[in-house]
Amino acid sequence: MRTRVNRPALIFGVSSILLMLLVASWASGQRTAEAQAASVGSFSGRVPLAGGIALLVTSETSTPAGLITTLKAAGCDPASLSVADDGGWDSYIAGAPAFVNAPFVAEVPGETPFAVRCAAVTPVVDVEAPPPALTSGLTLPPGELTTGPARGYGDLDGDGNVDAAMSLSHQPGGSGTFVYLHVIAGTSMPAPVLLGDRVIVERVSIAADEVAVRYLERLPGQPFAAVPTVPVTKRFTLQDGTLVPANLEASCELDDIQETGAFVFVTTPFSGARVDSGFTVEGCSRTFESNVVWTLYDRQGNVLNSGFTMGGGVDGPAPFTFSVTHSVSIQQVGRLEVFEEDASGGEGFPPPLNVIPVVLSP
Repeated sequence: MRTRVNRPALIFGVSSILLMLLVASWASGQRTAEAQAASVGSFSGRVPLAGGIALLVTSETSTPAGLITTLKAAGCDPASLSVADDGGWDSYIAGAPAFVNAPFVAEVPGETPFAVRCAAVTPVVDVEAPPPALTSGLTLPPGELTTGPARGYGDLDGDGNVDAAMSLSHQPGGSGTFVYLHVIAGTSMPAPVLLGDRVIVERVSIAADEVAVRYLERLPGQPFAAVPTVPVTKRFTLQDGTLVPANLEASCELDDIQETGAFVFVTTPFSGARVDSGFTVEGCSRTFESNVVWTLYDRQGNVLNSGFTMGGGVDGPAPFTFSVTHSVSIQQVGRLEVFEEDASGGEGFPPPLNVIPVVLSP
């Protein structure tokens, strides 16, 4: 027996299937277009390191998701994006629920400045039991090694990875506790640098390929039982796997200080340094006619010595160095001022001035 097919119903059914296929194809195309739009996130500017903040500019109309994808590819895990709006800031928080980011624009127009904050990266460091290689380069009797709470993170060796710096205390027994600056750069651990006996480390930081440590020490002659009160800051760079004091030539080779106008940087002595008569002063400068002026004062404000030297001028930054003699009857805290005299008569920018407290030895 033959079954009779209802032709109109068949045509309607086939048409419905074709329509469904067309709708599905259109929807797929829409999703592809939306995915492509979400991937747009081009910008110009220097992407900050982990934990940093920078102001970038979109190169074309971009979505928040696209910007985040591009930033991650550039080595920044964005914690937030912000654009200016009527004197304030609208922020997009990465990973937050949709209602939190609802006020943020769906698309950021091209040539729009936006701020990005990269999430900080904290490397895993075994602080309870430092590895045996930690004492590489040190000749120490048996004793206890512990790390202090002050520590800093950043890219010290320029390989794009996060390095760590911290204080390291060695207690060989007895009353002494010797404090070192310790650095972990990838798999490399250079020999720690001795800071002193029972000094107090306040801050450790890594920036611009330098590690800086600020700590408190005592005045010369004070007993070690006395609480350290003299602030000291030292800076080091990593060269051939060794921590070495940051030098003035390196500061004068930075490209980004070529067009900053007049300046005077003093790299030696550091704040709180103990100095004898004839101590050396080093730094980097760029001043009018290359002149760098200096004056040394005692604790009462009397001038002990003064003079001038030559640094960099119109041709660009250049290092300077000079020696300072003084005569005091007792040890005391004085100050060294290194500066440029105001050649504009007060009409230009304030001239650069460095004031360095130093401990003057008789």
